[in-house]
Amino acid sequence: MKHLVIILIVILAFCAPAFAWFSKKDKPVIIFRSKPITETNVMAQESEFKSGERIYYLITMPKMQYSRKLYLQVVKIDNAIGYAGFNLVWTRDVKLKDEYVTYYTDYFVLNSPGMYRLQVYSQDRPTKLFARNEFWVK
Repeated sequence: MKHLVIILIVILAFCAPAFAWFSKKDKPVIIFRSKPITETNVMAQESEFKSGERIYYLITMPKMQYSRKLYLQVVKIDNAIGYAGFNLVWTRDVKLKDEYVTYYTDYFVLNSPGMYRLQVYSQDRPTKLFARNEFWVK
């Protein structure tokens, strides 16, 4: 009986990492820059921007994207605002083109200083948050 338990523990110990590796999913990421995002500067993310300047963003998506439409929101995080400290500042509905299979990039401009959050939703799951990232405007 002891040998059977030991064998099961050994099998489980060897199979658990393989199962975790196969079940790992790509997660979406949002990257911000003050200049257009290219292949050379994609790894240098910024989180502080001046008011009135363009904020370029890149949204990477997993290969299993069900819908070709995204809904983007920029929310200002502020305790002075009455409703739970969030104020919807900017929104956009995006229909992904054929060249945007695994990413989408564009820019927006914010003129008011504060802390902001870019939230991305997919059309097929509009209540589930797809990706988000926070940044500051000074």
